[in-house]
Amino acid sequence: MFAGFASKGCVALYDMGLATTPACFMSTVTEGAAYDAGIMLTASHLPFNRNGMKFFTSAGGLDKKDIADVCGRAAEACKASHAHGHLEYSPQATPGVQRRPFLEEYSAQLR
Repeated sequence: MFAGFASKGCVALYDMGLATTPACFMSTVTEGAAYDAGIMLTASHLPFNRNGMKFFTSAGGLDKKDIADVCGRAAEACKASHAHGHLEYSPQATPGVQRRPFLEEYSAQLR
C-alpha cells in the first residue's frame, strides 16, 4: 500500500505500526501528527470476510459512498496497470516511509 501511494507522488508516508481504531483517527487531529488521512488494515475477531481497511480523515471515518468511490478508483487503476503490464509487487520496505508509532502518544491523551 505504501508503494502505491509513493508511486502517485505522496511524499509524507508514516507507518504507525500497531494502533487501535480511535488512535488511527486521532492521528489525523493530534498536534504534532495531524496526518492528512489514516488507513488502518484490520484483522480482528470478525470473520475473515469482514476484515479489510478503515479510512479516516480529520472529519471522521469515510462512509459507504466514499469507500465505494475509493474501491472503484482502485479497481480501475489496477485494471489499467495490469493491462499495461505494470502490476508489480515487492515485499521490501518502501523507501521514504517513516516509522512513527502513535499508540503510546494516543494513550497519553487518555490519562
